[in-house]
Amino acid sequence: MNPGPLTLCLALAIGDVLAAPASAAPAPTPMELALVNRVTWGVNADSAAAIARMGADRWLERQLHPSTDDHLPPDIAAEIAALPMLQTPLIGMVMGAEQQRK
Repeated sequence: MNPGPLTLCLALAIGDVLAAPASAAPAPTPMELALVNRVTWGVNADSAAAIARMGADRWLERQLHPSTDDHLPPDIAAEIAALPMLQTPLIGMVMGAEQQRK
């Protein structure tokens, strides 16, 4: 029995997938994974790929000094910026909480 065109296309596609490397991205080192685990809420696929791609120094710098541009829609960004907790200095919130507690 001769395979049909669909069978041949499927076989070629599967062959391409199997022949391709599993991942072109570098794998994170154990030290990098330990750093991600310590600095964040735990390692996931995205954080592991990011530290492997950027390197530990650059990744840590980005964690400590994140971008202020969250790529949020302007109306959402304006709502967040208007939140009272972002307008009041921390000491003012602490003192207000102390006053309420008394």
